[in-house]
Amino acid sequence: MGRPISNVDVKIAEDGEILVKGPNVFIGYYQEEEKTREVFTPDGYFMTGDIGELDGEGFLRITDRKKDLIVTAGGKNVAPQKVENILKMSKYISEVMLYGDKKKFISALVVPDFEWLKRYAELKGIAYSSMTDLVNHPQVQDFYHRLIQETQQKAELASYESVKKFVLLDHEFAANQGEVTPTLKMRRKVITGHYQKELEALYEED
Repeated sequence: MGRPISNVDVKIAEDGEILVKGPNVFIGYYQEEEKTREVFTPDGYFMTGDIGELDGEGFLRITDRKKDLIVTAGGKNVAPQKVENILKMSKYISEVMLYGDKKKFISALVVPDFEWLKRYAELKGIAYSSMTDLVNHPQVQDFYHRLIQETQQKAELASYESVKKFVLLDHEFAANQGEVTPTLKMRRKVITGHYQKELEALYEED
């Protein structure tokens, strides 16, 4: 985002939320004192609802929305968009959705880039009769496991925020199923509901 303007004080809360205070910052809801108290800290900072970080040079970067934050069983806060965007840097991955609230580790739904996956299958001589066959092929599963681990290591992600297990899907998230918005943003609750059984199975195997 850049540096905060000079008359605005910005700090990061313990849970990563961006807090701001200044003369041009929202001062509260009209005639709704209780609602106003809910969005301000005791020392007067407005709680933005965004998760972010300030670097050593004072530049502010927004990494996620607080409502999307995952809190692991160990009490660690994980900003899913940060990890998802790192994994999507691979040409073999089209979409990722992290999962793991109150769980021992982070898991994910992974949508391959199907064109690149087909090229990989052709290169490796992998025979398949359907996309379901292909994503479940042991060689493909192993390839994506290594790809995800190597990508996370290169990005120097902490162990608690790294994906340990995943479900490799044979289709994109579907707008007609309500899984994405018209602008293709993921609806996390809807997607989680549709794939709850598959995601929970990852923890049963552990």
